[in-house]
Amino acid sequence: MGMDLLEYHMRIEDAFNIRIPDEDATGLLTVGQMHEYLSRRLPTLDTEQVWHRQLDVLCRFRRLDAARRAAIKASDGFVRDLNFD
Repeated sequence: MGMDLLEYHMRIEDAFNIRIPDEDATGLLTVGQMHEYLSRRLPTLDTEQVWHRQLDVLCRFRRLDAARRAAIKASDGFVRDLNFD
């Protein structure tokens, strides 16, 4: 796992007040996989809330503007599409 992805996972952990075990983190390679994981871990939150909070963290971390945020899809890979190292 690259440093960008590791830092993003840490920011997600802080934002959602959870810990992502290493064995889970290695399988979270797309925006959608992270969303599904968070939705399972946080069943009291509406999936739409999870999606928006997740994108907030991502956009702050990568300094993405509103147009880029609107273009993010669940299938986007952190490394492949969002240029994480």
